[in-house]
Amino acid sequence: MLVDDALNNGAELLLGGKRRDAFYTPTIIDYVKSNMKIVSNETFGPIAPIIRVSSIDEAFEVANNTEYGLQAGVFTGSIETALKAVKVIEAGSVVINRQPTFRTDNMPFGGFKNSGMGKEGIKYAVDDMTKTKLIVFG
Repeated sequence: MLVDDALNNGAELLLGGKRRDAFYTPTIIDYVKSNMKIVSNETFGPIAPIIRVSSIDEAFEVANNTEYGLQAGVFTGSIETALKAVKVIEAGSVVINRQPTFRTDNMPFGGFKNSGMGKEGIKYAVDDMTKTKLIVFG
């Protein structure tokens, strides 16, 4: 399991880390390194790994150092940092001062890199269900 792997490689469990039947408790892990499997794999679950960095630029490097890029969340009080994050982070969505779970069906939703294939949303659904044909009369 990815959490156990992180703990066995020096991370520290702050909260959770337990499975109860079909549910996994919300989990926070500190002292995670960016090369750990819990970071390099797409972990779907209530798991928050904390990677300590020394600068915002290092944080952006860590965020981009993955083959995935569905959504990113950036918490900051600086509009300059927020604008830089939007420009620099390679993800389908960059959400400022909120967890990266925002979605509404009338907006494009999808990731970059190996996070999905294409986009979802009304426009994209209509495109997927429409066959276009060119007809020429001579």
